Amino acid sequence: MNRRAGFSAFTLLEVMVAIAIIGMIAMTLQRFVSTTLTGIQISSDHEVEAEKMAALFRYIDTELDQLPPTGQSLLLGTPHKFGNNLNSDELQWRCVAGSGTLSSAGEGEWFCTLTVMPQPKNPSALDLGLKRRYVDADEKAYDWVPLLKDVAGLKFEYYSTQLNAWLDRWNDQNSRPRLVRMLMWRTKDSLPERAIFTVNSARTQQ
Repeated sequence: MNRRAGFSAFTLLEVMVAIAIIGMIAMTLQRFVSTTLTGIQISSDHEVEAEKMAALFRYIDTELDQLPPTGQSLLLGTPHKFGNNLNSDELQWRCVAGSGTLSSAGEGEWFCTLTVMPQPKNPSALDLGLKRRYVDADEKAYDWVPLLKDVAGLKFEYYSTQLNAWLDRWNDQNSRPRLVRMLMWRTKDSLPERAIFTVNSARTQQ
């Protein structure tokens, strides 16, 4: 007698349920991977921004530390404000060509000014950068070197040992403040990045 071998098969409903489960697993994995990659990108961006800030602070600290003990117009600070009441101060120092001017080209003495300027393609956005010019050149004859993009405001304060107070301006041609405090806003509503720099050559004035 012929006997048919018994077998089992998936019904259409079972196949559809299996496909739906696989689809949900795939979607969950895709969201997990996407979220993980986004988190890694954000973390990486934060690390890059933190390193940029650290490099900027190291640069300023080195330049102020290398100011000579005597001379005129070695360090000057001018306060400014935008119409939105955000600060756009300028910090100017005198240096020789080289690391101070962020260039291996050139020679002689230079004025370097740290400030903020509108971006060429988006005047409503600001970049923090360095204006540099020869000491004997006209004030408008400067090169612009952008250092940080998208900065909302910049403020400098100067500690006077004679007055025992922080000042918004430093216009003494023959002396230097003991400390310089920098505040920088990345957006108008954010807390400012802060740093305090020591001007070691100011000790000779005491």
